[in-house]
Amino acid sequence: MSPFPRHYLSTVHLPFNSTCLAGRFTPEPPDAAREGEGYWLLIMAGELLLREDATGLRLPQEEILPAGLVAAAPPLHIGVWDGLPCRVAAISRDCPLPPGWVRESFSSAVPRLSIEFASLAALAHQILRWEKESRYCAACSGILDRVGGGWGKCCPNCQTLRFPAIHPCVIVLIHRPGELLLARKAEWPAGRYSLVAGFLDFGEALEETVVREIKEETGVTVKDICYIGSQAWPFPGQIMAGFTAEYAGGELCVDPHELEDARWFSLDALPELPPPRSIARFLIDQHLGAAMGGPLVSSSFCHRRYRLVPARIGMLRFLVEGYDGTLFLRTIEASTAVVELSWSETCAADAEGILAALSAELEMVLEVDL
Repeated sequence: MSPFPRHYLSTVHLPFNSTCLAGRFTPEPPDAAREGEGYWLLIMAGELLLREDATGLRLPQEEILPAGLVAAAPPLHIGVWDGLPCRVAAISRDCPLPPGWVRESFSSAVPRLSIEFASLAALAHQILRWEKESRYCAACSGILDRVGGGWGKCCPNCQTLRFPAIHPCVIVLIHRPGELLLARKAEWPAGRYSLVAGFLDFGEALEETVVREIKEETGVTVKDICYIGSQAWPFPGQIMAGFTAEYAGGELCVDPHELEDARWFSLDALPELPPPRSIARFLIDQHLGAAMGGPLVSSSFCHRRYRLVPARIGMLRFLVEGYDGTLFLRTIEASTAVVELSWSETCAADAEGILAALSAELEMVLEVDL
């Protein structure tokens, strides 16, 4: 399993996006369920349940719900993970955990989970939330039936259709020469500042939401709005659209109903920032890289694809983790064991030496130098 990187190739590589699971997870609708042994994503009070042994944390692998656990609702099939069915279930809060089980947060700023397990847990969390909130028809209170081939629901009484709601939000890095405008909410850890963010309103384009939210929360106006990328944010179910915008004018005037504080910070005297797993931090790091005369974060990585014996992928992951973030590993095609290794241009010399050693030890064959 891959730890959370300190930097990301682009926004699509951020945690909770599907790219984190590429090559290992194939999503499927619940009516594609099949019997037999499979992996279980078990969520209790917003945390993932895992088995822990001498080898570390692992997903339970059973034919049925593991013994000793009580599900709050029937389990659901959501896809295939590493070639086996993958099922989700919400475990009752008052269910005591059997020996050898642990609860791990996937929302922690410094998670103990791998990026894959955290992204799987986030997906399970969103699906279970949708299932809980879509039991009844909002029009007539009838019990909803599942629509085949997807996650939609239909009311048999009035034919009303419902589909999962992903709530779009904008998050914006506001800059002027040598400074960033950062904000904080009262519930955040002491001293932490982040970017202005907010939900879309009726009839708004994303760029219009950027202008409105910044004006409402800080009193300033912006120009040169630029879309950078997005991140799935399962807290509880948003898609965060990331932008940059240049300060255009206006005096800073904080809305106390939305923010505890907002202020301009010099690039060389920034406060505590959001964790690297967030698009907020990605936007900040990208801007800092450009301000220092270097390339943008998303363009400063090299990529190389290799083919190796499928049974050696696990060993490759273990070895890559030991290099403390020098290399990033992504499985491109699990069945044929094609992997992509990436590294920052700033550590190219170290990466070349490591790749040579890995290629020799694991008999990796170079496919393409991207």
